[in-house]
Amino acid sequence: MKSTMLRSIKEAIKNHVTPVRDPLDLDAMSMTLHHCARLVEQQRTQQRLKQEPCRGMNDNATRNSGS
Repeated sequence: MKSTMLRSIKEAIKNHVTPVRDPLDLDAMSMTLHHCARLVEQQRTQQRLKQEPCRGMNDNATRNSGS
């Protein structure tokens, strides 16, 4: 029982530390649900960044132009 838990912990750490391949480099048959979830998250992040204005950039430009 103890060795099974230790093996599971080691495997979880190895999976966490091992870099994940870019899902865009995989063909459709090699993709797992995890890869699909990462692609969706990347797409959502990119869309969110396109929609949100850069708040800090406009504030600094306004301050610098007034001097």
